[in-house]
Amino acid sequence: MDLQQLATRARESYEGYEDEIALSVIAEVVSVYNDSEREQPEVVIAVGTLGLGREPCHNYRDWGVVSSRRLSSLVSSKRRLVLDRISQEHSNLAWEVADGEDNKSLPPIPLEIGQSVFIYPNHACVTGAMYRSYFVVDSTLKGRENRIQAVWDRAIGW
Repeated sequence: MDLQQLATRARESYEGYEDEIALSVIAEVVSVYNDSEREQPEVVIAVGTLGLGREPCHNYRDWGVVSSRRLSSLVSSKRRLVLDRISQEHSNLAWEVADGEDNKSLPPIPLEIGQSVFIYPNHACVTGAMYRSYFVVDSTLKGRENRIQAVWDRAIGW
């Protein structure tokens, strides 16, 4: 399951993307712009098309969604952090903005340089094909949801 499949209602019923999407990519925060340096608060992360693919999703205009689990105490559940712009080796995160919403009224993004974020990709197949191995975690293990339980090597070749 990925954001594109959720957008096309591939299942009759589903929980939110946080509960349905198994594949995510971890990326490090490399720059934070919360002090009016840009038109809106932004964060630069160290992953781009080489780690996520450049596959748009017809449901929204962005390139992926950041997991709110690590940010839950700092972020309103009504606002998502998305990959607003993407280039080959990095991406810019920004708040998802509603039509007509003023960018100047957006809150700072509660991230710091060196932190990691988990990104749900638009297309799991394209993203998953870019990695040699998958680190398996069990999100049901409270307090240990980010502990690696197994490493699955991907079959490569035909």
